[in-house]
Amino acid sequence: MLSNVAILLFDAENTHINAFSEPMYKELCEYLAEKKLNISTIVFNGTNYKYINDQISRNDYILVWIDPIDRKRDMGKLDDILRFHNAKGVKISGHPDSISKIGTKRILYDMRNTSWSNDVCMYESRSDFELNFDKSFQINPIRVVKQYRGNDGKGIYKIVKENSFYKILEAAKTSDEKIVSFNDLVKILFNGQDAIIIN
Repeated sequence: MLSNVAILLFDAENTHINAFSEPMYKELCEYLAEKKLNISTIVFNGTNYKYINDQISRNDYILVWIDPIDRKRDMGKLDDILRFHNAKGVKISGHPDSISKIGTKRILYDMRNTSWSNDVCMYESRSDFELNFDKSFQINPIRVVKQYRGNDGKGIYKIVKENSFYKILEAAKTSDEKIVSFNDLVKILFNGQDAIIIN
């Protein structure tokens, strides 16, 4: 009996993508097909959880090709679906529990007492950040805040407090400086989710 392998992709608008016709995945699909595996494509659009659940259940292996740090979508429900089917025996590449342990900024906090580090704080929840963030300005008037996951300057902000407002500049957008209230700062950093923040 042939094994069924699905390539799990993300596209908010086009759910009819075929990995065989996509340059990034074409050679991989052809290689797997040569190994006598049945290859299919599953496309997550950010909301089609029922479809995703049904399609994953029909496969033996899922190759997940979805950026875990794109904060434009909530990965929580998809991660739960992947965990559920993994527990049922479906093999998941890019398992959410493995992804959560790599590529994070926690190393900055863990190494805070070394000679090359500086003052570093970690807020393990939104409420922790709201309660303690302002205290860090007593140490340094300029703060660099990093979301727990990020790359290419995304989720990294230079923040300067000016009276009761905050001047904020994202590393990925050097010309887009904003002056915001504390509530708006929290919304920008947490994007409606609870998260870990490194300061």
